[in-house]
Amino acid sequence: CYKFPLDGYYTEFSCHSAPATRIRITFDDYYLLTCSEDGCLFIFDVRKKDRVVSKRDKENVLHPADEILVTRTFLDEKQVQLQELERQVEELSNQIEFQLRHRESYHKEEMVELEEKYTNEIDQERAKYEFLREEKNDAEMESEENIKNLQERHAKQTQDL
Repeated sequence: CYKFPLDGYYTEFSCHSAPATRIRITFDDYYLLTCSEDGCLFIFDVRKKDRVVSKRDKENVLHPADEILVTRTFLDEKQVQLQELERQVEELSNQIEFQLRHRESYHKEEMVELEEKYTNEIDQERAKYEFLREEKNDAEMESEENIKNLQERHAKQTQDL
């Protein structure tokens, strides 16, 4: 224990950013707890010069907690931000889905138009092919007829001679 005014060895820590509201020491005199108006709670390990750290002390070391204290307004603001971000994600998802459907329908229409165009071109080329084939057949028949006529005339002229 120290006598007032403090004239022995002590260490001064600056940890709170607001006035301390409570200071307590644990029942076993190992820890000093302080809290302040800034909402922070600090835990100090109190050691006397002659105190040897026991195995029990090493096992019971308090590890930093994963939880933190926040105000209700901070939590509400984060909740509002989260909801806004979720709404934006939903809106963007809907826009992307709409664009994909629009693009898909555009490509389907384009494909139908191209199919019609090329089907018409194929039909025209087939008709042209058939027409040319018929002309060729007619020309062949006419040529064969001309050859027959020439052969007959030639045979007739040969007989006349």
